[in-house]
Amino acid sequence: MEKEKSNPIGDDQDRNSATTGSARKLKNRPLLRSIVSNNGSNSTHQIFYKAIHKALEGKVNEASLKKMLETMQANQDTCHHFLILFRNNQFKGIYKYEESLNSISKLDGIGPKSVNPDTIVKYYKYDSTKREFTEVPTKHIGPTIVAFTIPDPKKRAIAQR
Repeated sequence: MEKEKSNPIGDDQDRNSATTGSARKLKNRPLLRSIVSNNGSNSTHQIFYKAIHKALEGKVNEASLKKMLETMQANQDTCHHFLILFRNNQFKGIYKYEESLNSISKLDGIGPKSVNPDTIVKYYKYDSTKREFTEVPTKHIGPTIVAFTIPDPKKRAIAQR
């Protein structure tokens, strides 16, 4: 009796198509797969999706991750640059950056409805090979920036007293 050989690529349809390796990895993530396939040429969005998975990894954050991915999918046609807000090293929300208006507005999560870019304390890029966020010494939002932090409102209130 001969054993069936397993196909590491998938079925014949996958093997014959021009599917990239990253798209095959998304096979079990239908929501993320549909976002990437709709915007396959936008590498900035693809890096952001990897970053959001890192920021919300684990079973505890599964519902939040799904909600954020749905928000991103709903806004992918109008938003060209998504950002993550971190406070106290924790994910707080997804924002969109409109370069023409130099404005940052909240799409979903906890945090202010809008953020003045001048109040940003730290900027981060996502290194997909190391799977980590790295602080970037800059004062402007560029295409590689995927996350930012702003001053904690509690600390600001104490400092103003």
